[in-house]
Amino acid sequence: MAKKLKRPVGTATSDSLFPPVTPPRKASCRSESPVDSTRDSACLSPKQYLYQSGNPVYPRDSFTTTATANAGNVSESLRSNEPAAKKDVRIPAKQAVKFGSSFVKIHVGEGDSKQSFAIHQALICARSRFFEKALNGKWKEAEEKVVKLPEDDPIAFGLYEQLLYTGSLPSKPEATGSGASQEYVILSKLYVLAVKVQDIHAKCAATNAMLSRIREIQNGKRALPDATAINIIYAGTPGPCAARRLLVDMYTCKATGGVFAEWLQGRVPLEFLEDLTASLLSKRPRPTDTTLACSMSEYHDQEEK
Repeated sequence: MAKKLKRPVGTATSDSLFPPVTPPRKASCRSESPVDSTRDSACLSPKQYLYQSGNPVYPRDSFTTTATANAGNVSESLRSNEPAAKKDVRIPAKQAVKFGSSFVKIHVGEGDSKQSFAIHQALICARSRFFEKALNGKWKEAEEKVVKLPEDDPIAFGLYEQLLYTGSLPSKPEATGSGASQEYVILSKLYVLAVKVQDIHAKCAATNAMLSRIREIQNGKRALPDATAINIIYAGTPGPCAARRLLVDMYTCKATGGVFAEWLQGRVPLEFLEDLTASLLSKRPRPTDTTLACSMSEYHDQEEK
């Protein structure tokens, strides 16, 4: 009968080389706020706020989706001079954009704030249906290769330019815990610009960035968009859209009565207050019904002395 051999001390086993994998715990979406019984915007997937409409998605979007996903790693690699390690930056050759040698000049803003941008025509036309039509039809812009956007913000267009070429949005404040209001404002302007130029990926990038902002906790709380950002979104969009829903959800889940006392009353669009009221009534938990158990005198007016 063969003897059972003892395993030498320190010998690697299959279990030690490949330890059992413990499934990751599912992230909780419980709110930090006691009044929030819904999934708050800090736990929602960015897909919740993708632009929803009946507009078709063009086949060329397969490139821009892949390019946007990978470009962040590419730009990080350029800064660090090291290969991107997190994601595969390769794409099929047929999905590559042929930049060509043709540029379009875009004048944004007016007066002293006016800025000019030179963008590859093939790139911006592949992303924007507005520019595709303007630069390929029988228009003055198509002949001169010049487009004027006097009503738009040059800083917002600069973010759009960065998004086109790098897939990144350099909107994050340099100092930790500062500049939340300004970041929401410029991201709101970017969203409105994306609506105008009909670039669905830029819309999604703007709402993704807003979600990243609300998820950052500074001094124990999250910063909400101010009245300026709310007005920009509601004035710059024709009706219900992803950005409006996101703003309403942020306030449904995180706002308190003090917000209205400080700056909301009279400074935001009536449409926003209507949307927020409907959201609060449908999503926030109902308080104890005092009308069923209170004294009748609870709702009696008192005679003035």
